Amino acid sequence: MTLRLKFVREARSHQARLYENGDGARLWIPRSVCPHTMKWSGTEHEVDVEDWWLEKNPWPANRQRQLI
Repeated sequence: MTLRLKFVREARSHQARLYENGDGARLWIPRSVCPHTMKWSGTEHEVDVEDWWLEKNPWPANRQRQLI
């Protein structure tokens, strides 16, 4: 699945990246499950993520959005 996400930072080991979706929820995604990543503009990346991994690791609910 291809997602357009905001790049937040990379792990010290360079094995995972922290991304933020449009709702502001953040998720560490291992680079091993991203066969293709392209910088779109600024901090926005277009990321191909393996479907099976996303099914096992869904995006967390954004607590701030839930409180509003």
